[in-house]
Amino acid sequence: MWIFCRGDYREDKKQVLLCELIDAVRCCEADDYYKNALQSMPNPIFITDSGLRILFMNRAAEQSTGRRFQDCRGNPCSMFGTPICGTENCCVKRYQNGQSAAVQKDPENRSYRVQFNELKDKNGRCIGYISTSTDITELMETQEKLKISEERYRLALQQTNNVIWEYDIQNKTLYHPDKHYGTISAAYQLDQVVANVPESLIKS
Repeated sequence: MWIFCRGDYREDKKQVLLCELIDAVRCCEADDYYKNALQSMPNPIFITDSGLRILFMNRAAEQSTGRRFQDCRGNPCSMFGTPICGTENCCVKRYQNGQSAAVQKDPENRSYRVQFNELKDKNGRCIGYISTSTDITELMETQEKLKISEERYRLALQQTNNVIWEYDIQNKTLYHPDKHYGTISAAYQLDQVVANVPESLIKS
């Protein structure tokens, strides 16, 4: 049988030590239920106390860090030694400052977006943090490929006499994004932003 034991020391007219014993079977069963749910998730999940000491890691977190929960329990989360751990840019400080989630890399060089949320007691007081990591490796690789592709496109356009215009269909606006628009304005006799397209072009 699971028993929850809580002690409280008071000093009024005389010193008193209060001890409360509670049948905690239902709580522990619920605790096991949620732990099993967290263990089944593919996202690395860490739970820390308010001092950022590790209280829980799921299996995905063990795999991503290469460490067992038993070896990490009670240690500060900075023990993983990522480049931003212990800095002003660390995950929890970014959360506290209202900044976007941090991006970390695991030993296999995979990228994870680390999201923090407060762990609160029944009175709404923050007693710790829940950290959830999402694997964004493929997204980062796709963004990098897109940047390379855009750079190739930009360099190719610089080598041609063709001119590119952007057309905002909803606002019926034609726009030339080139910073050096002045060099081609005389040839096309158009402003950099042309409104009411195509009616204005037909009229002229």
